[in-house]
Amino acid sequence: MILVTMARTKTTLELEDRMSSLPDCLLHHIFGFIDFKYCIRTSVLSKRWKLLWTSLSNLYFDGCDGTRPPDFHRFVLEALFRRGRHHNKYPLNEVRLHLMWMGTHSSFLKKTIAHLESHNVRCLGISFDQNLCNFNDQDFPTSFSRSQVLKTLELTRCHIRPSESDCKPTWTNLYLHECDFCPQIMFFNPFENCLHLKELCLHKCSFSGKAVLNISCPRLVSLVLTDLKVHTRDPVDDKFKLRILAPQLVSFSLTLNRPLNFTALHLPALDNVEIRIRSPNNFKTLSFSRLITMFQGLRYARSVKICSKTIEMLTMIPGALEKQSCPFSRLKTLRVAGNGSSNNSNIPANVRAYFLTDYTSIAPGICDGRLFLNQI
Repeated sequence: MILVTMARTKTTLELEDRMSSLPDCLLHHIFGFIDFKYCIRTSVLSKRWKLLWTSLSNLYFDGCDGTRPPDFHRFVLEALFRRGRHHNKYPLNEVRLHLMWMGTHSSFLKKTIAHLESHNVRCLGISFDQNLCNFNDQDFPTSFSRSQVLKTLELTRCHIRPSESDCKPTWTNLYLHECDFCPQIMFFNPFENCLHLKELCLHKCSFSGKAVLNISCPRLVSLVLTDLKVHTRDPVDDKFKLRILAPQLVSFSLTLNRPLNFTALHLPALDNVEIRIRSPNNFKTLSFSRLITMFQGLRYARSVKICSKTIEMLTMIPGALEKQSCPFSRLKTLRVAGNGSSNNSNIPANVRAYFLTDYTSIAPGICDGRLFLNQI
């Protein structure tokens, strides 16, 4: 029994030595993915780790683990205060909050955001577990735009009402997931003051069926629109319109269940386009028309990747595609994904003819069908 106990003790010490030998930079990276309260508890493992949590630059707070909201609020504010008191020389880089809206008071968010602003946090993420949190006109984007250091903002499951404030945030990256846009007017541009924005991602965000969404960002380089939801009873009478004016946009990724009504696309610097439209709806004429209109707005793209479902939409009205001319005047590569085949013959002849109509606009050596139609 004594030998077994000694063996276990030796093994434990070896494991402790291995963990203790890890450099601080690696430990900081690992702890950045762990709930902050567990990071604090590591202080009992060794003397070296006693104050390690106070030097972490990336903090994650999980308020959906069963802790009562008032207790969680006190813990977050106290932890941030004590961390700042111990080590002001270690700047906060990223803070993520995962909250339950039920019992979450706006005063807690305001205090937390104010503290993070005072410490010049560069990346901030706030997500809500179930119910949507409501940021009113005075809260978004004003609540996050005062800091001149914040560069990345990520919000999940929030009601967003664009602010009428003249504040111009310094964000360069904005990620919105499952957010509900509630404009007071039908024509709105929620990002018009984001003059420094370079990357924008809208994932499963919801919009009114009568709204006109205007994305006008002078420095935007990358745009990702995924599974946008439009609240409308009748897809045929869908009045939702989308306008994108981004003179420096290089990359555009679009994933939808059905084509949307793009009324304006000004993308002169566009290089890469990825289009996934999963399931053509029953309104074939409307879907085909919107798809062709969208292609015309994306005409400057050099590299286009589309899925096999999009190919189906181009061919679902007999004779319609043959009447259209290919708008992609600078196209170099077309890739088709979705069927798992590398045989170019699987691409219908009229689709290949549509994209290869104007050989004069294609650079020498690119006209070969197998090179130009790079199917994956």
